[in-house]
Amino acid sequence: LNDTGLAKVELDVAGVSVKTGVDVVLVVDVSNSMAWSVENSGGGNDAEKLPDPGQSTKLEDAMEAATQFAEILLADNEAGNETNNTISMVTFAGYDADNYGGSSTNIDSVRTYFTQEEDFTAAESYFNSVYFESKPVAGSTSGSVTYTLHIGDDEGVNRGNTNYDYAFWEASRAVSNIQNSYDGDYKADRETVVVFMTDGAPSHYDNE
Repeated sequence: LNDTGLAKVELDVAGVSVKTGVDVVLVVDVSNSMAWSVENSGGGNDAEKLPDPGQSTKLEDAMEAATQFAEILLADNEAGNETNNTISMVTFAGYDADNYGGSSTNIDSVRTYFTQEEDFTAAESYFNSVYFESKPVAGSTSGSVTYTLHIGDDEGVNRGNTNYDYAFWEASRAVSNIQNSYDGDYKADRETVVVFMTDGAPSHYDNE
């Protein structure tokens, strides 16, 4: 301040990045081999590969990992602010999109995505609803098994095979649905991450 009554003020301007969030799509293998346990899947017939008492299926292990991942992804950051992240899930197996378990569940092929911490309990509940009910076929001498896949309130006899083509097709469809859900307010700088969860190499392919 000088004798003119004016003061000189210097201001420094620093940019603060705006966190736009990330959209994560879990692409989960629900082919029949996911109903086996890791411990028993090395050999034998299908019935011998099912979990023994106290063991879990590979799908149950995958869903537990998905739940832990969602809890971290949807939590607030260290400053207590919302991260604006989302998570959704699609499933794949089978031969084609017209069969249950074909390209996905064919019940709700792209689950409404979960957002923010308050929706973690919904995500956890949904992931916990995905499981196999597998029963050896009575009288079978080859160890045949009937695989029933449960997803949410729906269930159906599952088809085998691991079809990567439909897996990535469903992932692309999920990303499009997520982007469309923003009603024109989708930010181009949002990141999209696809997490692929499977237990083996593909065993079936799209002919197109």
